Amino acid sequence: MKLIESFTIAKTGMEQANEDGYYIDNSFVAVIDGATSKKSGNIQGISSGRFAMQKIKEALKKVNPKDTPIEILTFINNFLKESVKSLDIKNLDTPAASILICNLQREEIILYGDCAYSVNGKTYKIIKNADKVLSQKRAEIIKNALNNGVSISEIRQNDIGRQAIINDLINQANNFANFNNQNGYPCINGTDIIESFIKIEKIKKKDEIIMCSDGYPVIENTLEKSEEKLKKLLKKDILCISELCSTKGVKIGDISFDDRTYLRFIV
Repeated sequence: MKLIESFTIAKTGMEQANEDGYYIDNSFVAVIDGATSKKSGNIQGISSGRFAMQKIKEALKKVNPKDTPIEILTFINNFLKESVKSLDIKNLDTPAASILICNLQREEIILYGDCAYSVNGKTYKIIKNADKVLSQKRAEIIKNALNNGVSISEIRQNDIGRQAIINDLINQANNFANFNNQNGYPCINGTDIIESFIKIEKIKKKDEIIMCSDGYPVIENTLEKSEEKLKKLLKKDILCISELCSTKGVKIGDISFDDRTYLRFIV
């Protein structure tokens, strides 16, 4: 594997707050996107999303690359589950993450969650159905507030749209994560992996692959172009209520609406 570009950064710009991460060794290239924390409180001094990301990186060191995708995901999932067994997290977010893995030995990509990738320029990306609905609800609330004189700065300081959907987001995580129906979605969170939610794509030698977390709304063929596209979109839609319609916007002091990770390599 030849690594061309790698980059990860927190939405705050502070590395210790980054819930994204990547992992590279002789068998795996992976992007891990820890789920944004929705409740107050930390686990061992860090957010639940960062905790999940770090534990998944630990698990990847122990995974057998000859295993099947379901075996690999189950191992990682169980590793995270065991990591929180002795912790008191009943009033906190359950640590959860999306994961995107390139298994170099089996020559396949494994996606479980809402990360995105491209192979030789062909992109694969999904958006959770529930997120689409809640993003629209948040956008409508904020647009109404703007029409009634609330400033963009005020909303960035106090996101009334986010506040309006936060309980829905918590319920979504509790009731639809790894739940096998039309609103269900995949994530590594210690509950059973749903095999039908696993996306697998075979690759071959000399394929050029880009792997990203969903902090990049558009995957361009270089990191520089992806960053430039994000910059343009943020300039037009800092509140993330139109082109970037999302369940969260860019807070005062932050540099984006979400943590982001970008890897580009040739198999």
